[in-house]
Amino acid sequence: MNANRFWLGLSLGVFLLVQAVGFAQERAAKKPERAMAPRWSKEVKDTFANDAREKLKGDRPPLGPGTGGKKPVAVATSGTPMPTEATGDAPAAEGVFAWSKLISPEVIEDEIKAQKPLVDLSVTTPAPFKGGTNRDARRQFSNLAMLFAIIAEYDGDVRWKKDAPGLRELFAQAGFSCKVGTDQSYNQSRLRQTDLTDLVGGSTPASVAAADPKAVWDKVTNRPPLMERLEEAFDKKLLPWLASEGSFKENNEKILHEAQLVAAISEVIQRPGYEFADDDTYLGFAKTMRDAALGIVEGVKTNNYGKANESAGVITKACSECHEGYRS
Repeated sequence: MNANRFWLGLSLGVFLLVQAVGFAQERAAKKPERAMAPRWSKEVKDTFANDAREKLKGDRPPLGPGTGGKKPVAVATSGTPMPTEATGDAPAAEGVFAWSKLISPEVIEDEIKAQKPLVDLSVTTPAPFKGGTNRDARRQFSNLAMLFAIIAEYDGDVRWKKDAPGLRELFAQAGFSCKVGTDQSYNQSRLRQTDLTDLVGGSTPASVAAADPKAVWDKVTNRPPLMERLEEAFDKKLLPWLASEGSFKENNEKILHEAQLVAAISEVIQRPGYEFADDDTYLGFAKTMRDAALGIVEGVKTNNYGKANESAGVITKACSECHEGYRS
């Protein structure tokens, strides 16, 4: 009985093996069905490159291990590196002064616009101009020349930046010319008055020419007109507005404007070429004034009257001590 079972099992195993071999041979004999390859027209073929790498420009960014731990720089198809994400703490580019830390684009634009009605009062007819309003025009044109010099060097976007170097030169010439009231300085002032009207109205003055964005500061304006504007900002405006907390709150925006202007002028008068710019004591007073003006700005932004008032006191002290030996 055991022998019968043995032969029966052996027969069944051989049968199954033969069936499996036959099934495998049958599958191998059949060819897999495939879709027909597409046939593209010549117009379609010409649209695409044979090798996409031939059309890419610029170096490919490093990928994977071995990059030194540095984040790869994305590259656009034009070959121009894509800008990396900016941070608020990023310093200004090498060789560029961070004017944005002292004065905002809005304050610059507002101050330029504010000069138009003042210039209109100073430049009316030759007689009053020669009789003394030339001195007002000198201060106004000098202020404009300084502002356009700042715009030309500004570390960010600000209105009139493209034409700022040329505008700086035009208003600088007018400012120097208005030191005396003559027919020549009056005629030049009339031209700049028209330029300013066009500029504020949204047009580019036809007289603007290309110039170097980097200012030679003592060729932009004399120091005295700047000091006059600084004293106006601090003595006639900031001090009265900071006399009480109520006045401080009522004049927040005006204080912010004038304090930033004081900070900018305090920086400008330190530049090489100006009188006393090689004197460490004088520079110390100017830096103290600049930093205290920024303290007033901080006081406004944080609604801290004590901070703003204390900073104004620092400026008062610095001005008093500076005037004892450095008036010009």
